[in-house]
Amino acid sequence: MNSMPCLRRTLYYTLREVKVHPNIDMYSQLFHRLRHLSGSGFRACSSKVFDLNQVARSNREKSSLDGVKRSISQKVVKKSKAKAIKEEVTQTPEDELEIPDWFSTVMELPFYAQEEIDSSNHAQFKEFVEGLDITYLPSVSTVIKQTESKSSQTVLKRWKASKIKELGSEEQFEKYHQGIINDGLNLHKCIEMTLKDEEDVKVKGSHEGHWESVKAVLGDVKNVKSLESDCVHPEVFYRGKFDCIAEFRDTLCLIEWKTSSTLKPLLSATYDNPLQVAAYMGAVNRSGILKQLDIPNVTNGALVFAYGTGEPATVHMMSQKICEKYWRKWKQRLYLYWVQQYQKSLEN
Repeated sequence: MNSMPCLRRTLYYTLREVKVHPNIDMYSQLFHRLRHLSGSGFRACSSKVFDLNQVARSNREKSSLDGVKRSISQKVVKKSKAKAIKEEVTQTPEDELEIPDWFSTVMELPFYAQEEIDSSNHAQFKEFVEGLDITYLPSVSTVIKQTESKSSQTVLKRWKASKIKELGSEEQFEKYHQGIINDGLNLHKCIEMTLKDEEDVKVKGSHEGHWESVKAVLGDVKNVKSLESDCVHPEVFYRGKFDCIAEFRDTLCLIEWKTSSTLKPLLSATYDNPLQVAAYMGAVNRSGILKQLDIPNVTNGALVFAYGTGEPATVHMMSQKICEKYWRKWKQRLYLYWVQQYQKSLEN
């Protein structure tokens, strides 16, 4: 009996078994298969010499390596997901940038008064801000602008480019943009005077349509607590100026007046305006303004859009749940802003 084919088959099946089950006893498997062969069973079947110990080790190492690769792959996937979530919040370009734990004071910041914060983290965060040696706190508008998503920046650039093309030059666009700002300021002044029951409210011709649009809504504003007031968040260090705190349609609200050339039937179509409302509310609730005004936490907001066409203004009442949702989004943007400042401080 020629034992060569048998030995070859025995080695083949034994090696295949080890490859599939790398932890089995190599010698035991080989013994059981070879004991059925004739006495010549251990002759080499080719010029190649098989080192069975080496084969077994190689298979075990390969299996272990595959396991390590799978483990690394899973970790990479998890890390990628974590990185994606982090980048959504921080958008930091440096992968190696390690954010100190005390930055959590921003993300964990309460919306209402009387809620406690981690004093240790806050002390370190305050020390960091002090170390920036800034002369004034960032405004809500500054934070929003510097943390816009790339898609929002693209939309804004396209709008500006189309407007410049329509108006004929960038200089004309700047005049147009300044006109919008002036109209908003004038309208705010007229609203403020009306709510203070002042006489001789003079509406300029350039925003008569806006005034016609919004004046009917002013009848729903009662028991005004504050108008055109500054606010500063004492714990995460931003500032702003809100339009009004009053009872609006029987609910205590922080109200923001806006002008728009297009209708805003949905709150989701108002871009970052709800963030602005939530940011002001958080600053009011966590500062001394509540005591000054002798009011409880402000839990509701309102966005009112006046139109130059004179169409009735659109009112978006922001419930407590909606305000809390946008407060969480605002904290993400504020976190990103301070991370950007942290990164700049490392580069200097």
